[in-house]
Amino acid sequence: MNVTKFLLTLSIMATVFGSNTVHASKIDENAFGNSIARKVVVESLEVPVFKDGRIEGIEKPENLSKIQKEKLLKVLNFSDAEILSFPDSFVNTLLKEGGVKVELTKKDVRRVYTDLKGVDHEYTPDTEEEIKLIKIQDQALIQQKLTDEGAGPVVTPYGYYLEGSFFGNGVLTKVGQDEHSFIYKYRTTFDWSSKPVNCYTDVIAQSWQSHTTSVRTDTDYRRQNGSELFSHAGNFSVDRSNIYGTKADVDIVNSPGHHWGYIEDTVSIPMNEIYQVGQFASGYGHSYAPKGIGGVSISIKIVGIDFGGLGSDKWSWKNTFKIGQTYLDS
Repeated sequence: MNVTKFLLTLSIMATVFGSNTVHASKIDENAFGNSIARKVVVESLEVPVFKDGRIEGIEKPENLSKIQKEKLLKVLNFSDAEILSFPDSFVNTLLKEGGVKVELTKKDVRRVYTDLKGVDHEYTPDTEEEIKLIKIQDQALIQQKLTDEGAGPVVTPYGYYLEGSFFGNGVLTKVGQDEHSFIYKYRTTFDWSSKPVNCYTDVIAQSWQSHTTSVRTDTDYRRQNGSELFSHAGNFSVDRSNIYGTKADVDIVNSPGHHWGYIEDTVSIPMNEIYQVGQFASGYGHSYAPKGIGGVSISIKIVGIDFGGLGSDKWSWKNTFKIGQTYLDS
């Protein structure tokens, strides 16, 4: 894809060590729209702020104190709760690339379990216990089939121990603009508070509107177990073949700890879409069965996510915002 058809030369390098870059395109930091309106000082560190609220990227954010990082993220418009939930590696990424957080409205949130017979069971407060029983039955069937094939006891029975809770979210930052386009970072995150019961290949994806163009894709995956930090950034297999979205397989590590990661697209939206509703869809699927017995797949459509596969949980939602708008003019 020839990015210069859409953009002037703009450079938004957003990759930190350990992240996985699939396609890169540089964008000139001094391009149109980057006039500095003011400067903020955070404990002797002076940071330029552009007219739309974006901050200039920090060269070596890993050298900053925790307090400095938190104060700078607040300048970017992140809340205390958001800051607390972000791993330090992601905080460094946000500060290194600069920009400003754009508020998202999360809607059409859905979680479904597809059993081994192909029946979808949607989670509600009334169906959660019923779905747990179906999962227990399915795990027993999976183990029996593996045993018959001579694979042995390789599946942990569902309910054997408390599975970590899952939370998926969208994160949006505006990182630049020229006279033709707004430049955003679309991110879909996954967050397992502790290791899932069974770890196979999960899927993650995000998709966007027809006027939106992806310039590059990045991914990251971190795990914290006690005081130990691990990078699993290489555990993604990314597919950029669809112009309306990006998807990836994620090899979930069968190790204890807090698992957190994301798929990210740097996207360009034409300037003539200003103040229209922007949207991107997010999806994540977790498999409780190995491929050949179950598994999970994901496909993309315009601002939409479809799933396939058996013996798997599937989460989906949509993220909306007003194009071109930041907290300064909302």
